[in-house]
Amino acid sequence: MPFGKLFGRSEPPKPSTSDSSPTEQVVSPWEAQNEDTIAELARFIDFAEGFTIGFVEVSFPEDIDDLLKVLRKRPECRLTEFYVFDLSDPNLTYLQDELIQRINQIVKPISTLVNPKRVILVMGLENSIGLFGDYPPVLQDLNFVRDALADSVPYPVLFCLPSYAINRVIKFAPDFWSWKSGLFKIKSVQNSEDNASIRALYATKLLGSLNQLERQERVQLLECLVQEFSPLEGHRNKDDLRVCVKALIQLAVIHTNYGEYSKSEEILDQAIKILDSPDWQPEKLQDTVLRLDYLRWRGFLSLCLGNVADAENNFKASLLINDEIDEFEEGHILQLLGRIEAKRGNLNEAATLYKKSLAISERSGIAGLESKILSLINLKASTLYHMAKLQAMQGQIEEAIALLQQSLDINERIGDAQDKALTLHAIADIKAGQGQVDEAIALYQQSLTIKERIGDEKGQAICLLLIGYITSQQGDLVTAIPYLQESLDILQRIGSPDAATVQAHLEQAQAQVEEVGLANAIAEGEETDFIDEADIQSILKSEA
Repeated sequence: MPFGKLFGRSEPPKPSTSDSSPTEQVVSPWEAQNEDTIAELARFIDFAEGFTIGFVEVSFPEDIDDLLKVLRKRPECRLTEFYVFDLSDPNLTYLQDELIQRINQIVKPISTLVNPKRVILVMGLENSIGLFGDYPPVLQDLNFVRDALADSVPYPVLFCLPSYAINRVIKFAPDFWSWKSGLFKIKSVQNSEDNASIRALYATKLLGSLNQLERQERVQLLECLVQEFSPLEGHRNKDDLRVCVKALIQLAVIHTNYGEYSKSEEILDQAIKILDSPDWQPEKLQDTVLRLDYLRWRGFLSLCLGNVADAENNFKASLLINDEIDEFEEGHILQLLGRIEAKRGNLNEAATLYKKSLAISERSGIAGLESKILSLINLKASTLYHMAKLQAMQGQIEEAIALLQQSLDINERIGDAQDKALTLHAIADIKAGQGQVDEAIALYQQSLTIKERIGDEKGQAICLLLIGYITSQQGDLVTAIPYLQESLDILQRIGSPDAATVQAHLEQAQAQVEEVGLANAIAEGEETDFIDEADIQSILKSEA
């Protein structure tokens, strides 16, 4: 039933014409432009009883904070307690279970005489709803549990979502959507939207230097841009299409770098549809640069997925199109082709390509924005890292460590935490191979700390696995098992196929400890071989 019919009310009394204090008359531009919507939402809250669903269309999390501040001052909400449930887990599937768990944690009223109304605001659900793909699991489940929610959730619930997420609820959870009693569209101040666009598309801060919250914010802003400028929303001019493609590619970069390959693939599929559409022609110089960017990241994704032939085709297509358009981009492609040759065992060819890439990264005469200059320095650090891996493969250990140290120094100077963690990990690998166990574990621990801070879950799992593996080889199964268990927990949570391998080894280790006895296992400290090194190398190879 429409909100107006269910919660209709006579016009609220006009404000008194008597003088008010200056403080009472001061409202922000945001509040002024949303005055009618906020009043309607306050009436909804006033009349809503028991399980009642409302949707608040809101683009930015800070707007939710402002909305709450204003609602709490409204006379209709003076006896209302608001509870904000942050359900931003991208793997959330069972919303009902999560709501019940959170509701059970709410403290019951001390007095039966005062029983305030309780209203739940749900935020962050767009992360599990996603931007692309069919039938998100959380929406599939929501359709099935609609009736059960009425019995298990005793309070009104407001779902605060951006417009693209609401559109996906309408499409993939129509039964649940039909139960809504109100839709309230909160407008963002135009300056805020413009600033968000600038921060998202033209940020000079390297992705690898972002912490987990900063990365999530950038993803949210980019997703808003994709929705706003998507050609699916109607005819778009070329400038709008450029914004959409640029935002899509940056989203794909983020998801690829953090191992979320299926999301990245869906996003790049959307980008190529625009690049290959008639609306994209004729292709100007700035359009070709975007196409080069697409080819690099499509090829890199293929490389991560083990499709070397497809990766090589994309990289070579990039070189063919480039033709001195963007020397910086050429440097990246040469390095990636070098990685392909290294995978094939063609070490001399790989070394030649790395040297060409390094030479480009060291040219100070390349003009560009601050972000491009910073990326050139980052390219140098990355190339040194891969040259070091090549040296290590050839047994030139001291040379490899020297190159990795150079890469590490650059990463620390520019604040690239992600690549710093990667480089520390590589040095630890070499130390472990040389039998310097204590040094290796210390370096893995440093890498693990950084990966936890930036939210690199797969990287955390690998570090924990290696610490567990090395510790077990020293005969300390009691210490190794918790590391292996934590690694397994992460791999299972992110759906990694490597989880089965780690679980098999963990169970074997636990059985061995039970068989020998805890006291003997600690006292004897004998070397064990329950983990097959070939399995470890297989997991690491998938990460290379």
